[in-house]
This record gives sequence, C-alpha cells and structure tokens, in this order.
Amino acid sequence: MSLLSGIKWVVYSNIWVAINVVAFYYFVILQVDLSFDWQYAGLLFLSTLFAYNYQRLIKNESVGSNSIHSERHSWISTHQRLISFLTIFGGLGTAVISLWILPLKLIVFAIPALAIVMFYARRGDNSSALRNIPFLKIFLISSVWVFTVLVLPFMIKERNFHSSILPLASLMFLFVFVMCIPFDIRDRKGDLGKLKTLPVVLGEKKSKWFAIFIMLLVSIGAVEFEYYAFCLASLVVVPSLLVTTEERPELFFTGWIEGQFLILMLLQVGLEVI
Repeated sequence: MSLLSGIKWVVYSNIWVAINVVAFYYFVILQVDLSFDWQYAGLLFLSTLFAYNYQRLIKNESVGSNSIHSERHSWISTHQRLISFLTIFGGLGTAVISLWILPLKLIVFAIPALAIVMFYARRGDNSSALRNIPFLKIFLISSVWVFTVLVLPFMIKERNFHSSILPLASLMFLFVFVMCIPFDIRDRKGDLGKLKTLPVVLGEKKSKWFAIFIMLLVSIGAVEFEYYAFCLASLVVVPSLLVTTEERPELFFTGWIEGQFLILMLLQVGLEVI
C-alpha cells in the first residue's frame, strides 16, 4: 500500500474525522475545568465512526453506477465491506460504552442526537431526510458536534452550566458551521435543483466570503473571551476558505478541511506549553 493509498484509507473510512472529533473534545477540556475521560473519548471515536459510515452507506446507495462523481464515492463503492464493518463495529462499541458510562437519563437526553444521525439521510432521494430540509443540515451538524463535545461531557461530570460556557459553545458552533461550508461548495453542482444550501443560493464566491466573515467574527470573539487558540485556528482556516473551489481534490475537503480540528487542538497544546 502506497502512502497516498494509506492516507485515503484513513480519510475515506472516516477514521480521520473520528480522530478530529476526539481532538476537538481534548481542546474543549483544556478550556474548561474538566479532566480528559478516555472512556468518553472512545465513545466519541466509535460513535463518529458509526454515524459517518452509516451515512456513507445510506447515501452511496442513492448514487447510481453511472452517477458516481467523486473519488470518494468510487472508494466507498469498492470498500463496502470495510464501511459496513466499521459501521457495525462503531455502532456496537457506541452502545456498549454508552450503557457502561452514561446514566439512563443522559442516554434518554441523547436520543435526539441519535435521531438526527438515523434520519439525516434516507435511502434514495427521500424528501423526508433531514438533510433535504432547506438550510437545516449545516445547523444540525454544528449542533450535534457541540452537544457531543461540550454539553454531554459536562452532564456526565454532573457539572452545572453557567454563563461563562456560552461564549465557548457559541464559538464552537460557529467554527463547525464554517467548516461545513466548503463541503457544501464541493457538493454544489450535485445539490442544484435538489437541496438549498448557502452555495446553491448565494453561489460559490459569496458563500466563501460569508464563511470568512463568520470566521473573522470567531477570531474577534475568541480574543475577547481569551480563547487564543480559537483565534489562531480561525486565521489559519481563512486561506483555506479563500482557495476552496468545487474543483479541489476530494482530499482537500475530507483531509485538510476536516483536519482543522486537530490543528486547533495542537495550537491549544502549544499555547499550554508556552
């Protein structure tokens, strides 16, 4: 296996995004007075594997053999057994760890997040899928990330929420929100006439400038509330947004853009050392 093939294997199997979710969690616990919980980190990793690979299985079924339009779709089509295994492995692991570490009331509280995962995409061009509701999917993704990375860990530790957490939650939401826009730019041609997303409605150029504007607001807010790694990461993202186009290779999106959460964590670790 060549280096490039290995990178594609890690990225397209969604192991990469699972690593980045855990990195985002580690960044968060460095901001608040929480200790790193390896069991919960494992839950995040496995639940991300399940959620993303489940979506790949569902959505790839609706892409006909004559319609596969990306390298990622081709890779998924030739690695169906692996994606199925990771979906089952992630799902079973999520269930076991959830029952092990989560009180029943938190499992019940997390049901809406699970429902979003299960009904986000449906087989075929199903209009009942949540992702097909105009402009909703980007808010759903951002909300689920903030819930699993910040809200649920707080509840597990039985910590009370206070107003000082709201700025961090808001910055996290906006950061994830902006990170979703390049993917909508990538999918713009396929979404035309089917989904209403920012790039479909505003166009590629205006969507990029909107994302940059939001990210600059994040950097200003991060300085105001002394989340300096957020400020640095936001500024790192801006050049990537500027060069985002539909024609960029798939690894630019699923590799580099999704990798910004790991960069955010590394920036925070660097600031902690300094």
